[in-house]
Amino acid sequence: MLSSSQYGGSASRSGGSAPTLSDLVSQSRKLTSAIERERHSALGASGSNNAASSGAGGGIGGAELPSINLALDQLESQSRSLAAGGGASVGGRAQQGDAKAHYFLASAGIDAFSLSQNVNQTNIASAFEPLEPLQDTDVQGYLQHEQQQIILSAIDEGRRETLDDFNRSLARTMHSRWSKQKKRIFEDLGQHQSSGGMAAASSADSAFRPIAGRGAARTGSEGTSTDPPLSSLSMHTKLMSFDNLIRSLNQARLRDSTFPLASEFLRLAQQQQQHQASQASASGSSAESSSQLVECWTALQKILGEEGSHTVRERQFSAAYSDPATYYGTAEGRDMRQRITRGARRFLEGQFEVHVDNVIASNPSKAQLGGQPGIVARVAAFLRVSHLGREGRWASELEVLRKSANAAPQPVWASVFHLLRTGHLQQALAHAEEYEEGMRRSDAGFLGWFREWVESGGTGLSRSSRDRFYAEFNARFRNLAMGGSSGGDAAGVDPYKLALYRLIGRVDATRKFPSSLTKSTENWLWLQLMMIREPNVSPVAGLGEDEEDGVDQRDDYTLDYLARKLRSYGEKHFDPKGRRPLHYFLVLLLSGEFERAVAFLYARVQHQSDAVHFAIALAYYGLLRLPPAGQQQQQLGRSLMGAGAGGDALQIDNSSGREVAALDFPRLITRYIRLFSSSDARSALEYLYLICLPVSSSPSDQSGVSRAIQEEQRTRCYSAIKDLVTSTRLYADLVGDVRVDGARVPGAIEEALPLLRMEGDQQYLRNIVQAAAQQSEGQGRTRDAILLFNLAEEYDRVVGVLNRELGISLFSDSQDAQPQQASALNPNATLSTTSDLPTLAQAVLQSYESQPHILRRVDATARQTCKLLLELHRAVNLVRSGNEDKLEQALSVLEATDLFPLSGAARGDVVALSRRAEGFFRRVDESVGRNLSELLLLTMDVLYRVHARLKRARENGAAGAGQAEGAEAREARMGEVRNQARALMMFAGMLRFRIEQGVFAQLTRLDAFIR
Repeated sequence: MLSSSQYGGSASRSGGSAPTLSDLVSQSRKLTSAIERERHSALGASGSNNAASSGAGGGIGGAELPSINLALDQLESQSRSLAAGGGASVGGRAQQGDAKAHYFLASAGIDAFSLSQNVNQTNIASAFEPLEPLQDTDVQGYLQHEQQQIILSAIDEGRRETLDDFNRSLARTMHSRWSKQKKRIFEDLGQHQSSGGMAAASSADSAFRPIAGRGAARTGSEGTSTDPPLSSLSMHTKLMSFDNLIRSLNQARLRDSTFPLASEFLRLAQQQQQHQASQASASGSSAESSSQLVECWTALQKILGEEGSHTVRERQFSAAYSDPATYYGTAEGRDMRQRITRGARRFLEGQFEVHVDNVIASNPSKAQLGGQPGIVARVAAFLRVSHLGREGRWASELEVLRKSANAAPQPVWASVFHLLRTGHLQQALAHAEEYEEGMRRSDAGFLGWFREWVESGGTGLSRSSRDRFYAEFNARFRNLAMGGSSGGDAAGVDPYKLALYRLIGRVDATRKFPSSLTKSTENWLWLQLMMIREPNVSPVAGLGEDEEDGVDQRDDYTLDYLARKLRSYGEKHFDPKGRRPLHYFLVLLLSGEFERAVAFLYARVQHQSDAVHFAIALAYYGLLRLPPAGQQQQQLGRSLMGAGAGGDALQIDNSSGREVAALDFPRLITRYIRLFSSSDARSALEYLYLICLPVSSSPSDQSGVSRAIQEEQRTRCYSAIKDLVTSTRLYADLVGDVRVDGARVPGAIEEALPLLRMEGDQQYLRNIVQAAAQQSEGQGRTRDAILLFNLAEEYDRVVGVLNRELGISLFSDSQDAQPQQASALNPNATLSTTSDLPTLAQAVLQSYESQPHILRRVDATARQTCKLLLELHRAVNLVRSGNEDKLEQALSVLEATDLFPLSGAARGDVVALSRRAEGFFRRVDESVGRNLSELLLLTMDVLYRVHARLKRARENGAAGAGQAEGAEAREARMGEVRNQARALMMFAGMLRFRIEQGVFAQLTRLDAFIR
């Protein structure tokens, strides 16, 4: 057993203080040695007894507990291993699993076990403990420590939250910007999705078929587009033709003369049709698309009334059409709707007459036209081809009459109807009068009513005639028509006869016509247009002029009603396979839905250029409505437009109770010019001029467009031109330039200011040139901003930008070109041709100083700062030239700037130096002050190199009488350089906290070398 004295001595030696780990380790070792000695002595004394008991006791005495031969430090290491890896690591399983890793690290010279021990033994708990131990009674210290820990934790938590918020905000911003950029890229690439979700056709109507062939009979077939795609050369030729036409239009507008724009577009379409037809004949395909474009332009020409020598003025229809309230609620709007209806009818009538001639030409033997090809004879020939059977008998549904007893029977009702269908009302009346005797036997009153209807121009019958007409119609046809098929047929009645009665009396305007008359879209649409009647606007509330005139309003059928019906049918009804987009475009155009027609065509990528030019023509004549100023855009959706590009350019306004469409005309123009703005900025500019078409040239003009919309169009036009100028950077070509002598060179925009509805040059400079300069400055293109601000006559701002950029580029690596001397600048040269920034600044100052009226507008301090920066640039370039002979010249330039105390008696006066240092940043501009550290270092470096050069000359100089004076001059110069360096060092010491510490250390080292 161990005595207590073994511990008592140790405790007494410790003097009552807490034992350290070293003391515990030494005590554990002593304890281990004492235990071993006592154990060995005990084993030696009772060896025999242990042997006996081992043999008798079955191994209990022999199973002795093993001794622990580990010191405290080893126990601590094992304990940490157990805590870190569990019992498995002690047992060796972890070591076996990590053996390969240990071998791999050992091969690289890394002691993994030692590193692991060091890491495990590291205790970071003390990092959060006070630097000095706190007593249990030091409450104030404890609270202060806790406060510091809370503050540090809050700062750390705030830093983490700020970083997380920044990352989330950055992710949102990047996603938003990428979405917008992706959309713009898709627009630039002409992304287009096929129309989907179109409104289904009404189940009561069958799909309409197009008119049978042009040049060949194709009755009963659905037209499909088999046009070959336009080659790049053909498309380029087409776009160039459009560009030339738009340029001619703007030149005519500058001359204030009318321009037959629709007729010119029709001429280009006909040329394209001929070219595509020649290509199609060579390849064996068709050229249907080009012929449909010709028809579309012809339809617009008919609606406008631009035929022959009659031309339409710019914005002629704007007052009646642009404002929906005027269009739907005034007499001018009613006249405009009637004009659209008449023009659409004229187009369909002319188109059908061409169709009649084509059918006759396809079967001349059956037509038997004869030698008098008048319209009556041609219609008769057409009917023989269409309705005469092989046995020489007319179709059973046709009613035939004889002119005389010996004459052959003829389908008179069909002939009269087709004469009306071709637009020949007087010929139809004369032809009917030839069969007056036969008509009177069955239809005694028809000829009189028909004569009255023709003489009224197809507008209708008088009240008395209409009453008698309705009585006879109801007695003879009403029950038959109501009891007929769903297609509008009447049993046993000639369909052409029934159609004539309904057209004359405008009976059942909303009901269907006989199905044999509506086999094509064009026939059906012509019948609908013939039934349209726009009600008059009454000057007395509650009483219509129709009622005053005795006109019946029971069957009012307006153009707006027809347009709503066509929209309800949708594209799928007229073009089920979606292969003829121009067909539905033509239907919308003929119904006066100009905005929807353009938006629909623009959604088809192969016709986007055509849609843009249709929009230009409509805007030129005043037949294109614009969205209200500042209104949020409302997409039309898939019911008409599909998901194609252009749906966001169409807006629908339901505030007036009807759907009024408006088209974002500036958006179409700016999207279109992206195709060629970078390669042909002049042509793009010609298109941008057209954005101001809705803007009145004078405040007294009544264009029907509100002032707010006009101002928005003007603003968007100026913004688009500004973007074109800044993106192409063709400043001399677009906005002009200024020569060194101050003379202005006008650009293309200045020559067309009347097209931009600008009141003078100041508005042009403010809204376009100055705006472009501000945008360039914001984008970091300062040289462009300087040129544009100079053009905008913002001379003080030019000098300010020059000073800022000269200060920024003073010590830049790229600024190593030597500026030209003022005398070397050509007075006839323009500022945009200058090669570098210092040369540009020198040219600008020379130009301003030669023009007193400009010089008065420039701040004198800013001008002096610019000159100072030019001198500093000159000094920097002299030093960077590497020629030691120019060091003295560079030092002279620095002395002349008087920026630092390098000359005069003041450099030795500490008080003067102190005052100069205190007012340094008040005396110089920020563009100079930001370069203080670099300028001090440059000046000291020049002084050091000049001193070193003089020192080398002194060491290499030869003794002699002639060299004595030179040596004295060198010594004097070296002393002056040392004095300058000393003064510069004192000056820098007074501004030590305003310069970089590394720079100050270099200054100190260079000054030591000089001394």
